[in-house]
Amino acid sequence: MFSLFTDASHNFLDSGYTVLAGVILDDSNTPVVEFSVRCASTSNFEGLAIAHGLHLARSMNISRIRCFTDCFTSAKLEPSKLDPVASEFEFVSVNYIPRRYNQYANALSRVWVNARCRR
Repeated sequence: MFSLFTDASHNFLDSGYTVLAGVILDDSNTPVVEFSVRCASTSNFEGLAIAHGLHLARSMNISRIRCFTDCFTSAKLEPSKLDPVASEFEFVSVNYIPRRYNQYANALSRVWVNARCRR
């Protein structure tokens, strides 16, 4: 089964955009793909990161995936409430993970934000 770890970071210094990021790991915890997307800030940015990861997973023909986020609000939602594409999976779950265990996705989301802040 594949795993999706996601996070989002804000840049309020440069027009207030949000970077959504994540990594999809295979069953041996090897990264299969990383993503980072810049978007306008929104109220459910963590949910958007999960939705983006789910779309990416579907495009890779992944049918079973566990999603992990450090956002309680997103973790409490049914996957189909985050994005209708969730219903296309054989199995999908969204789980809360403490930030200290979500460092890979956290680092991905901050790379682009920090690079833009330093220019």
